Amino acid sequence: MEAVIDPYEPPMPPKITFEQAKKFAQSLARGEPNREKIALTVLADRVRELV
Repeated sequence: MEAVIDPYEPPMPPKITFEQAKKFAQSLARGEPNREKIALTVLADRVRELV
């Protein structure tokens, strides 16, 4: 089986707790590789949920 995935999509469950979000933000702030692209992907997903 082959699959095409977005390498910048973070492995997050559909519903997250505040603590999970906090740890995710900390990992981005500490220097996660490609953190800008990951943050933009998360933001774009959030916007799509609202629309």
